[in-house]
Amino acid sequence: MLSRMIRLAVVLAALFWPCGGWAAKPPNLPTPLGERFAVEITPAAEEISVISPIPRQGGLIGMIAGNMAVKRDEALVASFRDRLLKYDFNARMRAALESTLPSEGVSPQPWFLRVETPWTEQPDEAMAQAPRDALVLVPSYAFDPWFRGLDVQIDAYVVKRYLKNKGKRLETQIRFHRRYAFAYSNPLKGKDERIAYWQSAPTPALEKMLDHAIRQAAEMIAFDFSAEGRAHWGRNLRMTRFEANGREYSGRLLRRGQHWVWALGALQYSEQGSAHYWNFGITGDWPLPPDADWEAFLAQPIDVLDAPAPVDPSAG
Repeated sequence: MLSRMIRLAVVLAALFWPCGGWAAKPPNLPTPLGERFAVEITPAAEEISVISPIPRQGGLIGMIAGNMAVKRDEALVASFRDRLLKYDFNARMRAALESTLPSEGVSPQPWFLRVETPWTEQPDEAMAQAPRDALVLVPSYAFDPWFRGLDVQIDAYVVKRYLKNKGKRLETQIRFHRRYAFAYSNPLKGKDERIAYWQSAPTPALEKMLDHAIRQAAEMIAFDFSAEGRAHWGRNLRMTRFEANGREYSGRLLRRGQHWVWALGALQYSEQGSAHYWNFGITGDWPLPPDADWEAFLAQPIDVLDAPAPVDPSAG
């Protein structure tokens, strides 16, 4: 079940999407974005969901197939919702952002706002109060359509707004968009086996996963706007690959811990027929073992983020 705000993220991404190529022109953004820059947080859906893929078929057949897939996946995720009823994703996400984003690259003193309804849908008086410059964050958490991964992601937009028609219309220019995502990946092959794997995880393990993924995604934003992160903006990442912990990844290695890695690259985030849409961003991955030992996972301390890998100006 996608909330209106998650749908808004998809629309914003489509508006921003640059055509062609893997390397985008670096955005011309100040460092920091502002001394007291507005950070707008759009709350995620209250319950965990499954992201359903866009059906390949067009027309009525595709719509029916998509609706059936949504209903099937919603039934599968119901038990996870029941187990996470006391988990306040939005409160924990906001706490992570508020503790992480005050930084050299974002803002020394960010001004945090919770925006549940788009400014353009608010009364004129409220719309006139919309920050003219803002970092808009749209977080979400979900299983992927095949239950291969449990994922926390944040779509981030740097926007500039203009009031037109004597304050009756608000126009928004998107100056920057990135997606930051951290996922626990399931190693099993069959969908039923993967679902059973997740079902075996006790509630404290699921909560620990989400807590860590939230912190990682917030750290990704702070890193990306830092001097080290900005040095990567606009670089060519075509066919860039690396190996870590015995696995091969696409993108450029940024950080790694005992169990996880960060990669900078082009992420495929939706598909319809043969059309692919790409977004440059940072993705983190924590590969889970085939035979989960949840007691060991809960006892295991979460390692701190390593220092970022140095940027080689001559590479890519």
